[in-house]
Amino acid sequence: MIQQPTDSDDNPVVVPVYMPDFDDIKRLAEELHQRNQPYEGEYKGWPVSYQPADTEPPAEDWIVPLWSNFKIGVWPVWSVSFDWEDGDDQPPIIGIDNKNIVVNGQLTRRKSVVELLTEIEQMRDQREAMNV
Repeated sequence: MIQQPTDSDDNPVVVPVYMPDFDDIKRLAEELHQRNQPYEGEYKGWPVSYQPADTEPPAEDWIVPLWSNFKIGVWPVWSVSFDWEDGDDQPPIIGIDNKNIVVNGQLTRRKSVVELLTEIEQMRDQREAMNV
Protein backbone atom coordinates (compact mmCIF):
# COMPACT_ATOMS: atom_id res chain seq x y z
CA MET A 1 0.00 0.00 0.00
CA ILE A 2 1.25 3.48 -0.85
CA GLN A 3 0.79 6.16 1.76
CA GLN A 4 0.82 9.92 1.48
CA PRO A 5 3.50 11.62 3.58
CA THR A 6 2.17 12.86 6.90
CA ASP A 7 4.48 15.89 6.94
CA SER A 8 7.32 17.46 4.98
CA ASP A 9 9.92 15.51 6.98
CA ASP A 10 8.70 12.10 5.79
CA ASN A 11 11.20 10.34 3.57
CA PRO A 12 9.91 8.79 0.34
CA VAL A 13 10.38 5.12 -0.39
CA VAL A 14 12.94 4.53 -3.14
CA VAL A 15 12.66 1.32 -5.17
CA PRO A 16 15.38 0.55 -7.73
CA VAL A 17 14.03 -0.02 -11.24
CA TYR A 18 15.68 -0.55 -14.59
CA MET A 19 14.29 1.50 -17.44
CA PRO A 20 15.16 0.72 -21.05
CA ASP A 21 17.33 3.21 -22.92
CA PHE A 22 15.27 5.84 -24.78
CA ASP A 23 16.89 4.96 -28.12
CA ASP A 24 15.78 1.32 -27.65
CA ILE A 25 12.26 2.47 -26.82
CA LYS A 26 12.19 4.71 -29.89
CA ARG A 27 13.36 1.84 -32.14
CA LEU A 28 10.64 -0.42 -30.74
CA ALA A 29 7.95 2.26 -31.24
CA GLU A 30 9.06 2.85 -34.84
CA GLU A 31 9.19 -0.90 -35.57
CA LEU A 32 5.68 -1.47 -34.23
CA HIS A 33 4.42 1.61 -36.10
CA GLN A 34 5.88 0.24 -39.35
CA ARG A 35 4.06 -3.09 -38.81
CA ASN A 36 0.83 -1.13 -38.20
CA GLN A 37 -0.77 -3.99 -36.24
CA PRO A 38 -2.22 -3.86 -32.71
CA TYR A 39 0.29 -5.13 -30.15
CA GLU A 40 0.20 -5.91 -26.42
CA GLY A 41 3.30 -7.34 -24.81
CA GLU A 42 6.40 -6.63 -22.74
CA TYR A 43 9.79 -5.12 -23.39
CA LYS A 44 12.55 -5.62 -20.82
CA GLY A 45 9.92 -6.36 -18.18
CA TRP A 46 7.64 -3.36 -18.89
CA PRO A 47 4.20 -3.45 -20.52
CA VAL A 48 4.05 -2.21 -24.10
CA SER A 49 1.08 -1.47 -26.33
CA TYR A 50 0.66 -0.18 -29.86
CA GLN A 51 -2.63 0.73 -31.47
CA PRO A 52 -2.73 1.77 -35.14
CA ALA A 53 -4.87 4.70 -36.23
CA ASP A 54 -8.60 4.16 -36.59
CA THR A 55 -9.09 4.43 -40.35
CA GLU A 56 -12.88 4.23 -40.23
CA PRO A 57 -14.59 7.62 -40.55
CA PRO A 58 -16.27 8.65 -37.28
CA ALA A 59 -19.96 7.83 -36.98
CA GLU A 60 -20.68 11.36 -35.77
CA ASP A 61 -19.13 14.65 -36.84
CA TRP A 62 -18.10 15.50 -33.27
CA ILE A 63 -16.13 12.27 -32.75
CA VAL A 64 -12.38 12.72 -33.20
CA PRO A 65 -10.69 9.83 -35.05
CA LEU A 66 -8.00 8.07 -33.03
CA TRP A 67 -4.39 8.29 -34.15
CA SER A 68 -1.66 5.64 -33.86
CA ASN A 69 -0.34 5.31 -30.32
CA PHE A 70 2.57 3.52 -28.61
CA LYS A 71 3.00 3.24 -24.82
CA ILE A 72 5.57 1.65 -22.54
CA GLY A 73 5.92 1.72 -18.77
CA VAL A 74 3.63 1.85 -15.78
CA TRP A 75 2.15 5.17 -14.78
CA PRO A 76 2.76 6.70 -12.22
CA VAL A 77 6.20 5.07 -11.94
CA TRP A 78 7.29 6.11 -15.46
CA SER A 79 5.95 5.94 -18.97
CA VAL A 80 6.75 6.99 -22.52
CA SER A 81 4.19 7.51 -25.27
CA PHE A 82 4.43 8.18 -28.99
CA ASP A 83 1.32 9.72 -30.57
CA TRP A 84 1.09 10.16 -34.34
CA GLU A 85 -1.52 12.92 -33.96
CA ASP A 86 -0.53 14.67 -37.19
CA GLY A 87 -0.72 11.51 -39.30
CA ASP A 88 1.18 8.25 -39.61
CA ASP A 89 3.63 9.76 -42.08
CA GLN A 90 4.57 12.63 -39.71
CA PRO A 91 6.88 12.54 -36.67
CA PRO A 92 5.13 11.48 -33.46
CA ILE A 93 4.54 13.63 -30.43
CA ILE A 94 6.59 12.04 -27.64
CA GLY A 95 5.48 12.20 -24.02
CA ILE A 96 7.83 11.21 -21.22
CA ASP A 97 6.57 10.97 -17.65
CA ASN A 98 9.54 10.33 -15.38
CA LYS A 99 8.83 12.78 -12.56
CA ASN A 100 8.82 9.93 -10.04
CA ILE A 101 12.23 8.64 -11.11
CA VAL A 102 15.21 9.42 -8.91
CA VAL A 103 18.47 9.25 -10.83
CA ASN A 104 21.39 7.74 -8.93
CA GLY A 105 19.82 8.35 -5.52
CA GLN A 106 19.56 12.13 -5.97
CA LEU A 107 16.39 12.90 -4.02
CA THR A 108 15.04 16.41 -4.10
CA ARG A 109 13.99 17.96 -0.82
CA ARG A 110 10.26 17.81 -0.19
CA LYS A 111 8.64 21.22 0.03
CA SER A 112 6.20 22.23 2.72
CA VAL A 113 2.71 23.44 1.91
CA VAL A 114 3.76 26.99 2.81
CA GLU A 115 6.69 26.83 0.35
CA LEU A 116 4.44 25.49 -2.42
CA LEU A 117 1.80 28.17 -1.83
CA THR A 118 4.51 30.87 -1.88
CA GLU A 119 5.79 29.55 -5.24
CA ILE A 120 2.25 29.53 -6.67
CA GLU A 121 1.73 33.12 -5.53
CA GLN A 122 5.04 34.18 -7.13
CA MET A 123 4.04 32.54 -10.43
CA ARG A 124 0.69 34.37 -10.34
CA ASP A 125 2.48 37.68 -9.72
CA GLN A 126 4.84 37.01 -12.65
CA ARG A 127 1.96 36.10 -14.95
CA GLU A 128 0.04 39.25 -13.95
CA ALA A 129 3.14 41.39 -14.52
CA MET A 130 3.50 40.00 -18.06
CA ASN A 131 -0.17 40.73 -18.87
CA VAL A 132 0.03 44.39 -17.80
